[in-house]
Amino acid sequence: MRARHRLAIVCGALTLFSSLGPACTVRNEEGAGTLDPFATEPGRFFPMSVGLRWEYVITIGATDPVTYSYVRWPVGENRRQGFSNRGAFQALLGGSNEGKQFMLAIGVSGVARAQGEFERLRGVELSIEKDELGVFKAHKGVFWAANGQGWAQAVGEERRFMVEQIVTYSSDEPGAPASGMISPPPADGNTVQLFFFADAAGTEIGPEGVDEVLRFVGVESQVWNTSPVSTMHFMRRVSPAADQPDFGPRDIVQGNLSKGFTEDLWFGADLGLIRLIQKVGERVSMTWELTAASGR
Repeated sequence: MRARHRLAIVCGALTLFSSLGPACTVRNEEGAGTLDPFATEPGRFFPMSVGLRWEYVITIGATDPVTYSYVRWPVGENRRQGFSNRGAFQALLGGSNEGKQFMLAIGVSGVARAQGEFERLRGVELSIEKDELGVFKAHKGVFWAANGQGWAQAVGEERRFMVEQIVTYSSDEPGAPASGMISPPPADGNTVQLFFFADAAGTEIGPEGVDEVLRFVGVESQVWNTSPVSTMHFMRRVSPAADQPDFGPRDIVQGNLSKGFTEDLWFGADLGLIRLIQKVGERVSMTWELTAASGR
């Protein structure tokens, strides 16, 4: 059956939706780098203490960046419908954008025993202090939620340390992604994105039927603030849209919106995310650089 699509401006982005249903799979493949599972506590690479704060400069590359998330909205008691949400940042629509820079500032504002509808073992809520590009536009709440205790090699896959980023959207917010697909949504919607996990290099985790997978590439040395930093390197891979949309602005729809892309992420010990590089095809579309980290 052919997936249904529609276009709408939501969450600061031009979005493309298709109906999908998720479940989780794990694939282990040979990858670069090795790591002694007992050498370092994985949580050091993803600090979540209240009071921590990060500032990033986002630089637009040779082609415009794109977004992807899987949005879930309630459709009845204990039932949710999911939609793939592809977008281009509204701040970049029209004109040449290469070299433009935007600031993003976020902080951990408090402990969150519940993260929207979820109650993960350890949760914190983020404050979005400045978001010039619109990465988190139209959100109700942003949370990091952690489960597990250590490296999978030491504690097993069921107890490995994992972090998800959960973003909630109000049913009353007309700009929330895919809210128009459920009319009216009876409660808040959300996205859940796997952000980090502690396993062997080459391990991939991704939802069945959803267009993304997260791969742990390995441990690498990077430079931040002129000093070498031990990092865990991940690659998020989003596959191209299965179907082309039936209508929409030609330059957007036939441009990057339906293409696949990758995001390389480096998490530094005691720092968290220090760098993100998105590529659409072989062209860099967006780079995040950590410029300040405080509260440590």
